[in-house]
Amino acid sequence: MTSSIARLDGDASACSRTDARAPARAWTRGYLPGLLAALAACSPGFDDPSLVKDLRVLGIRAEPPEFLLVDAPATAWPVRLAVLIADPRGDGRTLRCEVRSCTLGDGRTCEGTRDITTLAAGPCADGETPFDLEVPHSFVEAAQAGDPTFGTPVHSGVAVWLEVVVRGGERPLYALKSVVFSPENPPGRTANQNPKVGQIRLNEMPQKTPGEVPYVPGVSVQIEVVPADGAKEKYLLPSLMPPGGVEDLEEFMTLSFYADAGSFEDATRTDRPRHVLEETPTREEARLVTRWTPPDEGGPVRFWFVLVDGRGGVDWVVATGVPSGP
Repeated sequence: MTSSIARLDGDASACSRTDARAPARAWTRGYLPGLLAALAACSPGFDDPSLVKDLRVLGIRAEPPEFLLVDAPATAWPVRLAVLIADPRGDGRTLRCEVRSCTLGDGRTCEGTRDITTLAAGPCADGETPFDLEVPHSFVEAAQAGDPTFGTPVHSGVAVWLEVVVRGGERPLYALKSVVFSPENPPGRTANQNPKVGQIRLNEMPQKTPGEVPYVPGVSVQIEVVPADGAKEKYLLPSLMPPGGVEDLEEFMTLSFYADAGSFEDATRTDRPRHVLEETPTREEARLVTRWTPPDEGGPVRFWFVLVDGRGGVDWVVATGVPSGP
């Protein structure tokens, strides 16, 4: 039986088997802002990742996405993990989800490893399914032990990686998601919060009915996802040069567009500069906007819009395309 692997944390989603030796409990965040983003679902064999035809994991949201290690709980950190599943051909079937941690094997999943710890499990289905779990102190300590910067002035935090396994489809799906554990370094640093989608705009106008995208078959529609006020956070990190300095940074927002029919002009939009040395894009360049061309035959269409902040924060909106007259 084949499987699909989706890494839902990183500046680019990954389905490859590279860096398979990295343990799920000890993936260091270091200094790089944006190393831990849930950008997009992916899976081997998809011609167009934005076109959802089969069972997919499109997003995983951790609440909270980051803990500051100031007042540690007695035994573990409580996390609510929400899994966004698209199952357009499942006809409402019930799936089985498992959230677990391990030292990743050569296939970039926990399959075949001996130290699998199941943190939560239960039924899941098309849509959003939440799981309440606890990340043990030992997982965080293992991640810190594998981080060469731990205990130094430049230590920024570590990520504990969790694997979500979805069974019940044609093949198992595997997706990775991180939870970040950071010191209050530099002083005044605050924990990251998940961003929020504020508004959907269609052809420059606010969405009239929440959850609906009216369209004329064969006629393209401009779709813009507007983050809520305050979704784009400023944050502090310890600088590498000089050690002990402070980096004052601002998040970049990235939006992935998915649908089960039609096609997007741009399936991913971001306000991140194309190159590190470029200035911040203009307001027009930074808009999270694309054009979607619907099928000529009409019919209901499902949309998923997934917003990430480049640091592990995630939000999403699900909508239905409704055909109408010209």
